[in-house]
Amino acid sequence: MRNILLIICVVAAVVPGSAAAHEHWFVLDEFYPAEGDTTAFSICTGHNFPSSSMALKDNVIDRSYYIRPGPGKAEVLESVIGERSRTGVFIPEAPGVHILVFVLKRPKAEEPSFEAKAITVAGGGTDDSERYIIGRGLEIVPAVPVTALRKGSDLEVSMILDGAPVEGEIVLTSKNGKSIYRRTGIGDPAVLPLTCSGICMISGSYGGRECSLVFSVPDKKGKE
Repeated sequence: MRNILLIICVVAAVVPGSAAAHEHWFVLDEFYPAEGDTTAFSICTGHNFPSSSMALKDNVIDRSYYIRPGPGKAEVLESVIGERSRTGVFIPEAPGVHILVFVLKRPKAEEPSFEAKAITVAGGGTDDSERYIIGRGLEIVPAVPVTALRKGSDLEVSMILDGAPVEGEIVLTSKNGKSIYRRTGIGDPAVLPLTCSGICMISGSYGGRECSLVFSVPDKKGKE
């Protein structure tokens, strides 16, 4: 019995936490679309980013929308249930930063349980990291424009709640499945090494709430 318990403890110690974590995130067919192009997206959930394992039901999604450039007007983001994810499309009607958002909330709960964002930059427009902040809910915010990132870069990120910095645990997961764990504090951003180009997810938790941010690290040609 002691040997069995020892084996269980050893396995638990070496299996990364992300292997057991249940996350939610966006996947976009194109993170740097042309202005006016129809861009497909998926709302995903599961344990193996970026592959989704199931489709979220209508009753768990509190709201979904995207924020376009300019005054930051929010537009409804509609999706339908597919085999393993929810799917939909949006059309970036102006160049620049667009933020896609969906929020999960338990029935009768006062606060969201999970808030997911994705960053896309359309039409070669201006990419400004200040545009990444919504100002409500739990968010992960990169300190620099994602279009400036490359494989091998170090990315500073903070976590904020309703616009104010908070301390919490964060995890960077790349498309190759590798996860990097850090802690971010008030006035002390986490530094995350980017080990590959392409789609990445940063997930975080604070005070019983969780969030994710998905973006794409461009390749050397400036696009992935």
